[in-house]
Amino acid sequence: MHGIDIESDFIRKENIDEIWNYLKDANTDMARIFYLHFILDMTFKDISKELNINESTIKSSLYRMIIKIKNNIIGGEIIEK
Repeated sequence: MHGIDIESDFIRKENIDEIWNYLKDANTDMARIFYLHFILDMTFKDISKELNINESTIKSSLYRMIIKIKNNIIGGEIIEK
């Protein structure tokens, strides 16, 4: 079996579930930004227009949320794609 690592796939799935649960409790705008950027692959500019929020605010909010997720959810480990 080459290219399949069941344990890593499970860990990533578990991390994704924890991240979404964390986002459910987060600020509503932050959850929207995260969803629009990472799931719908929207640019910061497009998200800014969609939510009527300054683009720099979106960037800084998203980066702060990523750091919180990285430190609080996955123990500082980097999630591999």
